[in-house]
Amino acid sequence: MPSLTARAGEGLTLLTPGASCSAAQADAAAGLFERSGKVVRVPEDQHAVLGPLSSGGPAYVLCLAEAMIEAGAVRGVPRDLARELVTQVLTGTAAWLRADSREVATLREKVCAPGGAGIRRIAALDRHAVRAAVVSALGDAPPGLTPGRAGRHRPAPLTSRLPPPAPARSPAAPSRWVRCPVRVPAAGWAGRRRGTSPGGRRWGAGWQCAGCGR
Repeated sequence: MPSLTARAGEGLTLLTPGASCSAAQADAAAGLFERSGKVVRVPEDQHAVLGPLSSGGPAYVLCLAEAMIEAGAVRGVPRDLARELVTQVLTGTAAWLRADSREVATLREKVCAPGGAGIRRIAALDRHAVRAAVVSALGDAPPGLTPGRAGRHRPAPLTSRLPPPAPARSPAAPSRWVRCPVRVPAAGWAGRRRGTSPGGRRWGAGWQCAGCGR
């Protein structure tokens, strides 16, 4: 499973040799894909779990890059210049993340001085639950899959993927009930005498509507 960043020579390919594949054949396949970037060998049942971080990952990073460029435009920065700055920031951050093995949170804290503008902007992102939204979007099981043991995913039961049944149609109203002349809800009914409406509500004598109360 390669990623589109392979076009720039910085792709990421998840490789799973088949049962009949020899070690030499697996090495040859890995060498072929390494021409377009990094190759990571993983078990086959991990593809669905790792896909959002590998082949789908550029989409989320580009979404953030697009937002940063638009933020620059709001501040009066031309978009071509903002794109150049954001591109270099992403390139430098990726190189830093690769070279430094410390926790990502530790690296982020190095950028955000206490009381500074950076930590205030991170706090604004947290108020909008940006990190929680990313974890929710990438952490959910892929469509048609449900979490299994040891973090793996297995196909969901067929019944859980079927559309819900159509709701049952309401039975015809008794003859003593008529449609509400006031256009409130379509289910509004009025009664001529004491009784129970089709929705189960009890009314007194005279005209009274389940929707508008008249």
